[in-house]
Amino acid sequence: KGIPDKTGMAYCHYNMARAYASTNEKEFAKAHMDTATVIWEQTGDKKGISRSAATLSEDYLKNNDFDNAAIYALKSYVIANEIQNLSQIKESAKLLSTIYKKKEAYEKALEMFEMYVASKDSLNSDENRNTLFKSKAAYEFQLKEANLKSIQDQKTLAFEEKIKRDKLLFQFEKESQEQKSESEKQALLY
Repeated sequence: KGIPDKTGMAYCHYNMARAYASTNEKEFAKAHMDTATVIWEQTGDKKGISRSAATLSEDYLKNNDFDNAAIYALKSYVIANEIQNLSQIKESAKLLSTIYKKKEAYEKALEMFEMYVASKDSLNSDENRNTLFKSKAAYEFQLKEANLKSIQDQKTLAFEEKIKRDKLLFQFEKESQEQKSESEKQALLY
C-alpha cells in the first residue's frame, strides 16, 4: 500500500504524546514518545531525537523527577550541539538550568543559564541579520524599480516630444504646401 512516511509517523506519535501528557496520562504519553524516538533513531533524525528528549525532560521536571529530567535534558543538549541546532540548544540549556537549580547545583545551573542566554542572543542576532538583509534587499529592489520607472518616464517623455515635433513639422509642411498651392493659383490668375 505504499512506502510509509516514517517522519510523519514519528511526528504523529510525538503529537499524541504531547496530547496525552497534557491530560496527565503519563503511560500513554511515554509510550508514544518512545515510539517517536525509536522511529527518529531508525531514520537518523537527530533533531527529532533531541526534541523528544527535551519533551520527556519537561514531563519529568513537571513531576519533580529531577534525575530523569536531567538525563533527558542532557541527551537533548548533547545532540543539539552535535547537529548545531541553536534553537534546541537554547531550549535544552534552559531546561538544564532549571533542573540544576531545583537540584541546588547552582554552579551548573548558572553555566547552563549562561549558555541559554548566549544561544538566545545568537538566535536574536541571526534574526536581526535576516531582518536587515531583507530590508536591504527590499530597498535595493525599490531603488531599481524607481530607476526603471524613471528611465521609462524619460523614454515616454522623449517619445511624446518627438510626436509633438512630428505634428508641428507635418503642420508646417502642410501649411507650406497650401501656401505654395495658393501662390501658384495666384500666379496663374495674373
